[in-house]
Amino acid sequence: MTTRTDDRYSSPIENRADLLSVFEGGEKPSDDWRIGTEHEKFVYRTADHRAPSYDEPGGIRDLLTGLTEFGWEPVVENGNVIALKGKDGNVSLEPAGQFELSGAALKNLHETCSEAARHLNQCKTVGERLELPTERVINCVDRYGNSSAATLPIALGEAHAQGRLSPGTRVLLSTFGAGFTWGAAVVEWGLP
Repeated sequence: MTTRTDDRYSSPIENRADLLSVFEGGEKPSDDWRIGTEHEKFVYRTADHRAPSYDEPGGIRDLLTGLTEFGWEPVVENGNVIALKGKDGNVSLEPAGQFELSGAALKNLHETCSEAARHLNQCKTVGERLELPTERVINCVDRYGNSSAATLPIALGEAHAQGRLSPGTRVLLSTFGAGFTWGAAVVEWGLP
């Protein structure tokens, strides 16, 4: 509900064309349309299932620094690498501890998929060196894209189909929504 009483700067919407004109005023020509992707990951150590701190050996600072070998440029604040920038966009830390790729503005989904795959491969390469290996992680983004709330059931279905889950297996589930909310749970896998 609006509390504005001064309507001198707006005219009433009387038809569909009036409504659409507001949005059409902000349109770009179709040749300038681009796609930007955000890809968020939670970082966990496989040895003890905890998130590494920024400055511990093999921690977030080392992960950010390690990615510079792929052409990422460090963004430094008070002597600390806090983010990266490069041709594939930016890498940053989100409020709930997510490690996020904010992708470049690209022309099509094929370019976006390639960008996310490059980033994941870079993270895997550096992560394995830092003892943050990914063999225990199910990643389905490369096949289904960001499926939001459906990501966890898709990943669980794939893990079960691959024989990676058996009754009694403890599974860490973590998810996020738009970078503002996140949740995690450890469940014991079992079929009815």
